[in-house]
Amino acid sequence: MRSLKLRARNRFLIVALGVTGAALLVAIGAASLYFTRGLADPFPPPRDPLLPDLVLPAIDDLLVGVDRSTGQKTLMFTATIGNAGDGPLIIRADRRHRFSSDWRVDQRFLEADGSLSETETPADLVWGGHGHDHWHVRLGVSYLLETRFGDKSIVQNIRKAGYCFFDHVQSDVDPAARTTAHYRKHTCDGYDETSVEMGLTPGWEDPYYNFLPDQEFDVTNLPDGTYRLKAIADPDRLLRESNEMNNETWLDIELTTSASNPRVRVLRTGPSAGPRARIG
Repeated sequence: MRSLKLRARNRFLIVALGVTGAALLVAIGAASLYFTRGLADPFPPPRDPLLPDLVLPAIDDLLVGVDRSTGQKTLMFTATIGNAGDGPLIIRADRRHRFSSDWRVDQRFLEADGSLSETETPADLVWGGHGHDHWHVRLGVSYLLETRFGDKSIVQNIRKAGYCFFDHVQSDVDPAARTTAHYRKHTCDGYDETSVEMGLTPGWEDPYYNFLPDQEFDVTNLPDGTYRLKAIADPDRLLRESNEMNNETWLDIELTTSASNPRVRVLRTGPSAGPRARIG
């Protein structure tokens, strides 16, 4: 008799769990439908766009830091992306709901007649870590630290998780050519946002300073010698620009890691596509 009661109770529990699970699935489906939205219709494809031109001013602010507790030696540097083109860099990303990781990322263009156009890119968005609590588009700068001579085999390679493009500092250009900032850092904020827009206005730059994450190489085990430090913007050519040949800059450096106070010295500066930034 007791056995029959136990079986009956177990059947009841199984049925109850099944009903609860089904109800939960229905609730999740309903919530998904509730939070899901349709993506906005894209603008027409580009016709006569004013194109941006991503440029890299010279790499700056080099120093070698030492962690006295671990002995790790780190080469730190500042790299900057600027827009020297006739039109703004505009990146627009949309997703269907706040739980989705599937973003549609478009590059928008200002047309010569003042209208907007756009084209979809293969890029994606990632929520920034390391205290960068905002969205990044996955087409940032790659950094290379190479041997200078021989076959230039790569010593280290850093691909940044991405960039939150915004008008940070003005390029040091003629005052008459200076423009008003349109994109600020907060445009990348909002973890729950379903649409994000970021960009660079012509004449503005977005530096990533040497104290920020991904702006460093671990050089603890590198021998003293001469190296080339290189920065490349949009390495996978995901964006349309007016000039694809000026997305790179480099420095030849002498690195001394064997000293108790390691040091770095700039030997030669490569072509710098763009003026230095000015604050303001």
